[in-house]
Amino acid sequence: MAEPVLKRGSNDPAVRDLQQALKTLGHDPGAIDGVFGASTESAVKAFQQAREIPADGIVGRVTWINIDEADQSEPVLRIGSSGLPVRRLQSRMSAVGFDIGGVDGRFGAKTEQGGEAAAAASRAWRRRRRGRQDLGNCRRAGKRRSRKLSGRPKKGPPGLGVWAGL
Repeated sequence: MAEPVLKRGSNDPAVRDLQQALKTLGHDPGAIDGVFGASTESAVKAFQQAREIPADGIVGRVTWINIDEADQSEPVLRIGSSGLPVRRLQSRMSAVGFDIGGVDGRFGAKTEQGGEAAAAASRAWRRRRRGRQDLGNCRRAGKRRSRKLSGRPKKGPPGLGVWAGL
C-alpha cells in the first residue's frame, strides 16, 4: 500500500503526519489536528511551489516523495513511533518487497517483523559477499604460491624468463 492521496476535507492519521512534516519543513499548516483544512492546503501549495512541482494543494505520490526528500531527519524508531520518518521507512521497505503491513506511519509489530527480516537479509548478503571475497583471496594466493613453487617467472611465457633449473 502506498501513501494515501490527501486533499482538502481529508480526515486521516496521515494528515497529522503531513501537518507535522510541513511544520518541520517551515510551512505552517495551522493546528496539527489531522483535518486537512484551508491552512493545510495553503501550506501544501506553498511547499509544492517551493519544490517546483504542480501546486494543486493535493498530496499525491509526487508530493509525498518531495516531502520525503526534504525531510532528512533520522530519529531512532521503535514500536510506538509514528509520523513521517516511520512512513518513510515503511515506504522504502515495502518498495523492496518486505511485508510491513502497509504504509500507515505507525511503527507496530508488522513493521518490526519487516525490519528484522531486512536486517537478516542484510547480514546474509554481507556473509555471502565476504565469502566470495575470501574465495577470491584464496584463489589469488594459490596462484602466487604455485608460481613460486614452479620457478616460473610471474609474467610472460616460459621462454622469456630465466628459469631456476637451467
